[in-house]
Amino acid sequence: MITKRLFFITMLFYCMHASAQSNNNAVSMNGIGDFKINMTKSEVEKLISKSIQLHNLISTDEWTRDTVIALYKDVQFSLMFEKQYNDDKTNDIILAEVYSNNALLKTPSGIVAGDDVCKIINTYQGYSMMIYPEYETGYTAKSKTLSNLTLQSDETNHVIIFYLNNNKVSGFSVTVWEGD
Repeated sequence: MITKRLFFITMLFYCMHASAQSNNNAVSMNGIGDFKINMTKSEVEKLISKSIQLHNLISTDEWTRDTVIALYKDVQFSLMFEKQYNDDKTNDIILAEVYSNNALLKTPSGIVAGDDVCKIINTYQGYSMMIYPEYETGYTAKSKTLSNLTLQSDETNHVIIFYLNNNKVSGFSVTVWEGD
């Protein structure tokens, strides 16, 4: 009886832990895991328990971004920050884009690293999609192997960018779409 109860408690803990891990690795239109688009710099610092040093955004009034690399729950992320102007005198520094190529990342529809571009297209038929080639050699030649698929929903101005290598997912990015 005690063995069965211990087994049940162990399995319950394992399932809860696996569920928490999968939520941390979810790629959605809102962000990746706990990193959500439009989080303030201070919210991100609190999340990762570390101070973030920015250089471009502090030293200029021009539009620019700062990128920092953060290790969070054993997953490496590139976090891109930009200024969000509240009025003529004040602004916030917000998370504008989050990127990772970690193999544990997964969309709610089940797209993971290594999946084929056709699976993305079939899975997200109701979404707007654009496929762009990457450029090589100083932006002078289109890559024959690298591209990205940008997925946009009607409900938000955020997009998921699937980075592709030989038409297979190699990374994910979530950002604000400022296009058409």
